[in-house]
Amino acid sequence: MAALVCWLVGMLTRQSGHFFFEPKGYDDIDHATHEHKEEIKVGYNLRRKVVLMAIWAVSPLALWFDPTLNYQTEIDIDDVPEGIVPAIKAKKRFGSLSEANSYVLNLREQVDATTTPTTTEATTTTAAPAQ
Repeated sequence: MAALVCWLVGMLTRQSGHFFFEPKGYDDIDHATHEHKEEIKVGYNLRRKVVLMAIWAVSPLALWFDPTLNYQTEIDIDDVPEGIVPAIKAKKRFGSLSEANSYVLNLREQVDATTTPTTTEATTTTAAPAQ
């Protein structure tokens, strides 16, 4: 996660540096106009940089609209102990995915402990032959 954040910060600063600080006039060193350099660029020309930076800047808005991650388990609500049902129906929220996974694992253990399968034992009877 730290590497991703560092990459995003690095990308933002580097690309914005190119965008704001590269001269757009005539290049005396290469003897080329800005328009000519934009035409011959293979990767990021100015238009592509604007589009890329706009997408990068707008992408966190998806999390603003719905920042939740819903995960549905195969646990039936009828099997859950009654003391836990209100928290589930209130759509309990967690600070992290690992916290939610721990909660579900604990819930599964509680459900398994209360819903042990019933087994029936087969009995065999022998009767004396009829006379």
